[in-house]
Amino acid sequence: MTTQEWKTVSVKLNEELRNAMELVCKRENITVNKFLTEIIAREVEPILNPKALPENKGMPQVGENRIKYSQEADSFIWQIDLGVNGVVILSENLSPIYLENLKKAMEEGLTQRSNFLKKNKKGAVVPSKLLKYGVKKHAGTRT
Repeated sequence: MTTQEWKTVSVKLNEELRNAMELVCKRENITVNKFLTEIIAREVEPILNPKALPENKGMPQVGENRIKYSQEADSFIWQIDLGVNGVVILSENLSPIYLENLKKAMEEGLTQRSNFLKKNKKGAVVPSKLLKYGVKKHAGTRT
């Protein structure tokens, strides 16, 4: 079995922060060392495991959104299915009012986008790299 080589890290804290940390450790019934180790591990997790979505660290780039209703709490659970990386819970306590407001905001945003695209529709865009080769006006007809 392989053994891990441990390294020591130290930090200077003012008395107020040190006292607050000790209170948290007493409340959680953990040592200061374990407390600091867990905080550091949680913060560096995105570097060590970039495919996992750390809790409350924003939206992932890919995945299927799932909203599930919890009858017991009369609230909703927002999950993202990341495929082989599992399911990540973004929130476990969304109120129906929050989701209705979110739905309305999304519909308004999509309407704004649609209106913008309709106004700016100028036809197909031909990349400038293709223009240097000379584009015929009637490319579909034979001459």
